[in-house]
Amino acid sequence: MEDWKYTDLRALIGGVLPLAPRPDAEALVRAKVSAERVSVDQAVKLVLVDGIFAPELSDLGRLKNQVVVRSLREVLENSAPGDMAGLLLSTTSDSAISLNAAMATDGLVITVVDGNAVKRPIQIVHVATGVSVSTFTRSYLQLGKGACGHRGKCRLG
Repeated sequence: MEDWKYTDLRALIGGVLPLAPRPDAEALVRAKVSAERVSVDQAVKLVLVDGIFAPELSDLGRLKNQVVVRSLREVLENSAPGDMAGLLLSTTSDSAISLNAAMATDGLVITVVDGNAVKRPIQIVHVATGVSVSTFTRSYLQLGKGACGHRGKCRLG
């Protein structure tokens, strides 16, 4: 816990908060307003509400075919056992990162297709609508061969 020596975690570990429920229609309406307030100009917005990916609040149409966005939950549920183990398993000795991986319920898997470039910045917006609940998400960026990021950084192999 050396990395956390200056952080007082007693308040966080004093009581275990339940996981946030799946957002209902009212939560999505509130989240839409919040996400629009923090929207970055020209960015493609990807929204998670109470820890769950909300494609209906996200700008998926602006990504065209260069970038594929899937929810972590979808990827894990539809993959063969072991194929996506690296998405949750971590080689770190950091207990906070390991706890996040163990509790993750959703997140994003963003894949830049081979030979394509991201034309706009991607903004991931987390909106919490619940009170006294917890959320744990993980997001991954996968770059295909020859894929380039928004600022021209490319993966060669």
